[in-house]
Order: sequence, then structure tokens, then C-alpha cells
Amino acid sequence: MRWSKTGGVVILAAALVASGCGSSKKSSSSSSATSSSSPYAPAVTPTPSTPVHIKSLTFHVRLAGSNEVPKGAPNGSGIAVINFRPKTNQVCWTFSALKEVTNPTAAHIHEGAAGISGPVVVAFAPPYRPAGCVGGPAPLLARISVNPRRYYVNIHNAKYPNGVVRAQL
Repeated sequence: MRWSKTGGVVILAAALVASGCGSSKKSSSSSSATSSSSPYAPAVTPTPSTPVHIKSLTFHVRLAGSNEVPKGAPNGSGIAVINFRPKTNQVCWTFSALKEVTNPTAAHIHEGAAGISGPVVVAFAPPYRPAGCVGGPAPLLARISVNPRRYYVNIHNAKYPNGVVRAQL
């Protein structure tokens, strides 16, 4: 695997049941991101009876322009380290070894499987910074930790506004 767990991931069964996970029946309904000023679209809304608990989780991924949809910089590459810090409800990042990623303007975590472009769920403090931390609600962090391959990180610039380089978590 391309990601590592620090201490593992624990999500209470109540949160999974509340979000419909674990059901043997497939839902025919579709969901969409909630419209708000927040860059987050959590699927699970915790209540006092359905707390969500996860432990620190770190992803080490290789960014590539060929992973982007539509294609990014043909020879663009880099490394991203994404760390979820649930005790402080933060998502931290470090981008390094960037090649052919000139004048980055923004970076995000998006929801979308490989080959699919998706909505932003975590905005890394625009304008672009190579490292930092932003708030990330526990339900969203839990949702990503359950199925990280359903999410990707990317960097944008003026030449490639949809993304220069990308990597699945």
C-alpha cells in the first residue's frame, strides 16, 4: 500500500450504521455535496450518540501529471505527505520534490476515484503553500480513512487550472 497508519484507524460502529455503511443492500439514491461556504462535505453528521473516532493517519503519495483528469503536466511529478490529526481536527500537508509544477496556485483533496475528477473536500489554505495545516471535521476525516482510494490530492496552476499533478490517497 502507498499509505501508512499511525496507530490504526478506529471508527465506531454507530457512525458507520448512521452513514449507511455496512448495509448489505445497495442504495439506489445518489448523494451530492452540500452547498455551503465550507470546503467540506461530510457524509456523516455526528450526534451526541454517534461520536466518530479515528487515530492519526498519514499518506505518502507520488504525484504525477499523467494521473490528472484532464491530463496535467506530461512530466510533472512530486511527493505529497498528507497527515490527518483527529485530536485537533486538522489535515496537514507537505509537498516536495516538485518537477514541472511552475507557479502553483492552489492544492486540495478532492473526492474522486482514479480517472475521475471530483469536488474539493479539503482546501489547503489558498494561496498555495508547500506545507501547512487546515481544519478538517472528524466525520470527513473518518470518511476518507474508511476508503482513501476514493480521494485524491492535487496541485493547480494557471496553465493547468484543473490540476498539474495528482495522486490517489
